[in-house]
Amino acid sequence: MNQDAPIRIEDDGAVRHLIMCRAASYNTINVALRDALSAAIDAADQDDTVKVLLLRAEGKAFCAGFGLDWSTLNQAREATAGGWDSMHDLQRIGSYAAVFSKLHSCSSAR
Repeated sequence: MNQDAPIRIEDDGAVRHLIMCRAASYNTINVALRDALSAAIDAADQDDTVKVLLLRAEGKAFCAGFGLDWSTLNQAREATAGGWDSMHDLQRIGSYAAVFSKLHSCSSAR
């Protein structure tokens, strides 16, 4: 896997470790981490040898929440480009919730 990837995957028998690799930013959630986590959960769900998913993180913090640096910048861009769109914002937030709910609903996590 790419050294700069936000998620590293390690297998230990039937246990798949999904490791957040954004230690410098306290593993804050951004688009790249969301998408990598989604793909990693989907891959584990399709792999019959995986029986347990374990979400871990590098660094001092497991996850300090959403990375406000990138989200605030995006909101400023939207405001400059014609204003904030609350429905678009709601859809974007929903995309993050959908990924994290996969941790509860995937068949590998049993």
